[in-house]
Amino acid sequence: MKLNNFSGTEDKKILSVAELTFSIKKILETNQDLNDIWVKGELSNFTKHGSGHLYFSIKDEHSQLSCVMFRRAAGNKKCLNFEPKHGDKVIVKGSITVYEVRGSYQLLVTEMKKDGLGELHKKFLELKEKLGKEGLFDQKRLIPSFPKVIGIVSSPTSAALQDILNTIRRRFPCVKAIIAPAIVQGEAGTSSIVKAINALNRLNEEHHQKIDTIIIARGGGSLEDLWCFNEEPVARAIYNSKIPIISGVGHETDFTITDFVADLRAPTPTAAAEQAVPVRDDWIYTLKDYQKTFTRHLENFVGNRQQQLDHLITQLLAEMKLLLQAKKEKLNILQSKLQGLNVDATLRRGFSVTMKNGKVVKNVNVLNEGDDLKTILAEGEFISKLLNKTEEKNK
Repeated sequence: MKLNNFSGTEDKKILSVAELTFSIKKILETNQDLNDIWVKGELSNFTKHGSGHLYFSIKDEHSQLSCVMFRRAAGNKKCLNFEPKHGDKVIVKGSITVYEVRGSYQLLVTEMKKDGLGELHKKFLELKEKLGKEGLFDQKRLIPSFPKVIGIVSSPTSAALQDILNTIRRRFPCVKAIIAPAIVQGEAGTSSIVKAINALNRLNEEHHQKIDTIIIARGGGSLEDLWCFNEEPVARAIYNSKIPIISGVGHETDFTITDFVADLRAPTPTAAAEQAVPVRDDWIYTLKDYQKTFTRHLENFVGNRQQQLDHLITQLLAEMKLLLQAKKEKLNILQSKLQGLNVDATLRRGFSVTMKNGKVVKNVNVLNEGDDLKTILAEGEFISKLLNKTEEKNK
């Protein structure tokens, strides 16, 4: 059927159902106000599919919202740590999506919690958002690799503290542990934890006791049990600490504000100790391996340099030998020349030396008739008297 048969459609774009659904999907799924939102309500029409996906609705007295939670999130204890059932009061986190096949919107759930402690959880989320905006979660200092002193904020009678101490002794027994006792549950817990953190920092500053790392720890518990670790004063004390802090609060699935503010979060107290200290035996083995490698490289280096030195010595000796040979030949020439100038050699060739008054006569002009002269021959000498002389005439 031609479009121009319909009045008013000549200049209009007519969408297919899929196109319209896709447009709606794009609008909803790109709206930031509909992403990573928390919704609370009562579970209804709950179904766990054989694929592992969860299909359900959450409702209140006025409305109902379709939801789906995929297998990956549903099987993750951090996202879902209880068995949901019809009628449960829950708080879910997710984003609005559109299921195009049916043209219906739904909440894609990534996290689900029971709403038995709805108000506490709400306070937790509000404080988390507040502190996150202030940047308290952004400061992450490096944890020293080889600490000498570790401060521990925990209950002095707790199993968590013993687990930490045992782990440190086993892994790196040369570390000194300073325990700052704290109440880790109830109304008094907040101020007690803050005092313990501040006490370790004062010890570091005023008493020159270098503390490398602080571990804050307690075992698992309910949200109420762990609530003191969700209080703002504790968060600010951790942020203001001059000493890096590792949080080891609760079990792996428990998250507190302390975890977010701390420089490093460990899932358990034992894991906190493991992240605070290295394994001594591993490092000893590593150092020995480095020593062997260094020794081998040093021996190779010395051997190469010795070989180069031997080569240089050989070259030097050869050059010195050539130089000495040249000098010896030159000396022989000079000796020959000098030998030619030797008086005895001259006399042996038939020459003689005439002397007057102990001086060699070089010119006849210094002689007078009657002078006594000494003549030296190659073999012997004699005395004579000058009877006559002949002066050389000018040429």
